[in-house]
Amino acid sequence: MATLTLWIHDSTVSPRDAILNLDLVQDSKVGSIVEIVVATDKTKKFLFVARAVEPEIKKKQPNLQLSISDQVAASFGFQSRSTVHATIVSPYFL
Repeated sequence: MATLTLWIHDSTVSPRDAILNLDLVQDSKVGSIVEIVVATDKTKKFLFVARAVEPEIKKKQPNLQLSISDQVAASFGFQSRSTVHATIVSPYFL
C-alpha cells in the first residue's frame, strides 16, 4: 500500500479517469488494477486500471503522485489534495 496525495484534473489535461505515478506504488505496472481509498473515509473507494503516464504530463507535473478526473471526483466524492491509500488489487489485468 502507498499513501499518496490526490489531485484532480479536467479533460484538457487528460481524458483518463486516473493518472498514477507507477513508481510510487510497490509492485504496480501497466495493467494492474489499483484501488484507492480516502484515508479519512474508508467508504470512498475507486478502482482503475493503471496506465503509463504520458511523457508530456510527466514533464509538466514531475511531482504528480495520483490524479483523477473531475468527473470521477464528483461522482465518488473525492476532494483535491486528500490523502489516499493505493493498493494493487490484481497485479496484471491486460
